Amino acid sequence: MFTSILKDTMAADNWQSVQKAGEEKQFVLFPIGVIEEHGPHLPLGADIYWSYSICRMVKEKLMHKGRKSVIVPPYYWGVNYCTGEFPGSFSLQPETMQKVLFEIFENLERFGFSNIYCFNYHGDAVHVRAIAEAIQKANRKRKICVRLVVEAIDLPLYGWQGNESFLLVLEPKYKAEWFEEETALEQGLYDIHAGAFETAVMNVVCAKQVDLKKARELASTSLNEEGMKKWLQGGEAAKEVVPLGYAGNPAGYEAVSKHVEEMLDLQVADIVSKMLKDTVTNQKEESKMRIETKRLLITEFDLSMAENVHKNSLDEDTRRFVPDEVFETVDEARETIEFLMGCYESGEGPLVYPVLLQDSTNIGYVQLVPIEEGVEVGYHIAKEFTGNGYASEALEAFLEHMQVVKHIKKVYGICVSQNVASKRVLEKCGFKKDYEGPGEYQDRTTEIAKYSKEYHA
Repeated sequence: MFTSILKDTMAADNWQSVQKAGEEKQFVLFPIGVIEEHGPHLPLGADIYWSYSICRMVKEKLMHKGRKSVIVPPYYWGVNYCTGEFPGSFSLQPETMQKVLFEIFENLERFGFSNIYCFNYHGDAVHVRAIAEAIQKANRKRKICVRLVVEAIDLPLYGWQGNESFLLVLEPKYKAEWFEEETALEQGLYDIHAGAFETAVMNVVCAKQVDLKKARELASTSLNEEGMKKWLQGGEAAKEVVPLGYAGNPAGYEAVSKHVEEMLDLQVADIVSKMLKDTVTNQKEESKMRIETKRLLITEFDLSMAENVHKNSLDEDTRRFVPDEVFETVDEARETIEFLMGCYESGEGPLVYPVLLQDSTNIGYVQLVPIEEGVEVGYHIAKEFTGNGYASEALEAFLEHMQVVKHIKKVYGICVSQNVASKRVLEKCGFKKDYEGPGEYQDRTTEIAKYSKEYHA
């Protein structure tokens, strides 16, 4: 039990303690939630109390494993789409939430931290996507590794596969019988908000905030399929199916309570185990490709970029000049990204990196590909972003970095002769034309221009 959600967080420390924790690269535990109605029996702060309590449990378990951690003061200004019509449900625009979270991550980096784990127990899809976007942006733009802790069972709710680099996926070994409904009337229905499970959890982590007498008096409002559709519409439609603000069976908390503490213990144990194993991954993240220019960021691909890669590949120039690099479906793009991520690990094969704007918009790629003579450079900027000098800016920075990392003495650039823009980029970056005429390109014979650039010690 706790008396303040600032207890045991950084807010209770002085600046020197925070500085020391940053220097020691302690784990950062970040509780995230909302202030939202939870029926007449639970407080508005239920979600943030839950996140904060789990962080305290994880902190204690890590300490027993010999690892230190700090808890960030809880963040509770999120998105309440489904319950937004109820008084007490504060809701921000997703863009506002993303911006605030990103700047919090920036501050944590400034304090010296690099491994940050976000704990969220508010399931609103818009809210969760906002967190994920902020995390992905931070991972791309800052030298930190941020993860969203999520259970495997929840992955389909957000369209995730489980291998996304911004997730820490949990699979605690819950017992099947824990989820069997004791009341036949509840079978096949959705208990999703302030119902039996959430009431039982709150009674464990923050008992004084739970009105158990009221919970026992409340009739079930667990949702059928039609009710779920209205709930997800939010607004008045949601209020129509859950007029008192809870979607579930609060009175059923007593049956669930038999297993809640054991479930939370299993979850916390799995979190700590996954965090400790994740340390190796975090170290790899810290060493991954990261090149910044005034306007651009060159980093490494991850699977969350598949849709943008697919869209960027469909422009007319790609079809005309590099048809082998057109991905007709998102799945094709994802398969290629998986292959390229494997190349980062092995250091062999093509080394291809996405080019992002400073706002994380994916606009193309640069690459270094082994050929018979040595290495060939490649690049592509999606049609809607051309004409801004991005290709030459990206290529210059990329070559400067790779020349040092790969000890390149000579690099080649080859393009179709008709691709005037590509030839101009190569020339602007100091390449000299060696040949122009018939040649093999993308498994076909066509008119090509072959350039090279030498580096001297």
